[in-house]
Amino acid sequence: MIPAYSFKSGCSYIFRLLLSEDDNPNRGSLKVQTITMTDYRMLHVTIECLFNCAMNLFSPFSNVRLTARCANCGTQKVRYQWYVGGQLTLTSKDLNLYIRTVANSSIVQLIVTAQDGWFGQDIKYLTKNSGPTIGKCFVNPTTGQEALTPFFPCCKDFDTKNNPIEYWYYAGHVLLDSCYDCSCEVHLPVTNFIKVLVCDSFQACRTNLIKVKVTALQNVPAQPPDVLWKYITDSPHNILNLVEEDTKEQDLLANVVQLMNNNFQRLYHNDMIYLLIEQPLIHVTQACVTVYHMMNHMCKQTPQPAQSIYDQYHRALKSGKLVQAFFDKLLAEINNFDDEQDKFRSLTWLKSTWETQRLFSYLRYAHKHGLQADTSEEGVALEIQCFSFERDQSYKIDTSDSMHRVFFLFRPSEGSKRKQQGLHMS
Repeated sequence: MIPAYSFKSGCSYIFRLLLSEDDNPNRGSLKVQTITMTDYRMLHVTIECLFNCAMNLFSPFSNVRLTARCANCGTQKVRYQWYVGGQLTLTSKDLNLYIRTVANSSIVQLIVTAQDGWFGQDIKYLTKNSGPTIGKCFVNPTTGQEALTPFFPCCKDFDTKNNPIEYWYYAGHVLLDSCYDCSCEVHLPVTNFIKVLVCDSFQACRTNLIKVKVTALQNVPAQPPDVLWKYITDSPHNILNLVEEDTKEQDLLANVVQLMNNNFQRLYHNDMIYLLIEQPLIHVTQACVTVYHMMNHMCKQTPQPAQSIYDQYHRALKSGKLVQAFFDKLLAEINNFDDEQDKFRSLTWLKSTWETQRLFSYLRYAHKHGLQADTSEEGVALEIQCFSFERDQSYKIDTSDSMHRVFFLFRPSEGSKRKQQGLHMS
């Protein structure tokens, strides 16, 4: 505790805090902070790191996410000004952008101004972290057959100050596995390359490609070979966890989406949702958006449940009360049905529709940042309905899919054109 009036106005004071281990004096950490004394009151402003800025390091291949904190702003309105490299960049509370600079460091300055004229500022010095360097990746074997051949990719000799290094293996946009060593076993589709993201502990990544030749499987075996059966039934790839006796295709898909949703839920609870749109998970998220569209299309083709279940579900959806407890209530109600066909139809509809809605809610963050489905092989289905519009009227059209943006253009029909021409001629 330093008593008031101990410092002189107009002077800057440098405070240093040095921490060291008792049993190892050579290992420690130093924190330096400069405080300037003024005769006028100031806002106590700090820059806090959200992503890609830990230990004041940033990767040039990912967004830097910073946020402003003000300890004494209260409820009054304030104005934010973010300067990156001396240039005014943003005026929002959060800074979210790629920092592109040739230099190895960048200066981020935040100025916060209140309505009554008070202001405060903070500065953060960021150092570029380009990820692991040198190193090489290879795979054994280098040739094989689709789905059947086990491949063992391996990366060695990568160097970084930010250990440990994690290796993420992809076939196209599909994440196969991730390892800290050479223990990953993967089974590949037809492809000529395995893509590797080599990432340090701060998720600064470099891309590496491994050449491989995978030939197409000509005849799908009725019974998979022992090596493939072991792969798909051992943790963490055990598909038997998804299947129950007499499971139908739609139930299986709903179970898969449920596992996806549970993973998303963990990200939300741990405030790590931003990882969805960053390497190494962005392509996985894009694939999940595609899965959402598949599930949404399938749910529209699913026979409706008992009318009471259908009405309760949609009332809860429109009022914002569709939560896990309400789903459990509907589930218990359906399980008390005497008619087995009604029960089965209602359970199938409820499970698939509920998990699809959960997936949609978890993907809102990805959609907010412009992430769309992977349409490299599939088109987007658009259902068009007819409406009767009147001039000088406003219309609001509700859709069940907020993953796409639809633009309406007014074009008069041929009939109205001829009518207009006839009126003009007369």
